[in-house]
Amino acid sequence: MFSARRFFSAAILLMVATVSIRSQQAASTTTGSSNSLPVIHPPIGLVAASPDSSIVIRLIGKKQHYSYDTVTYDADIHSPKSVNIHPDGKKYYVNSLEGCRTVSYDMATGKKLHVTRHKFSEGH
Repeated sequence: MFSARRFFSAAILLMVATVSIRSQQAASTTTGSSNSLPVIHPPIGLVAASPDSSIVIRLIGKKQHYSYDTVTYDADIHSPKSVNIHPDGKKYYVNSLEGCRTVSYDMATGKKLHVTRHKFSEGH
């Protein structure tokens, strides 16, 4: 049986693999070379499935800083590194690598709950 964390990790990997394959296909058809892959931002609603379709996921939301779309914009998310789900399944945490922050959200609503700012000095 999958835990929420394992399922989410599998879902992220499938989404990345799907986007990577589509990026390579787009590059080979538009540029004739796989050396210059375009940056692809998957649209909300994109569906990805495991080869045997035992796991099917759909991108239902994003948190990002580069877009000023009011649905997806979040000033605290710069280069998200990873997502962790709380063991009770009620919250998830996004580690924002370049933003030096960890942001927690409510799982049911997507509402931001807390921002932990990380500070690093020369001593670190």
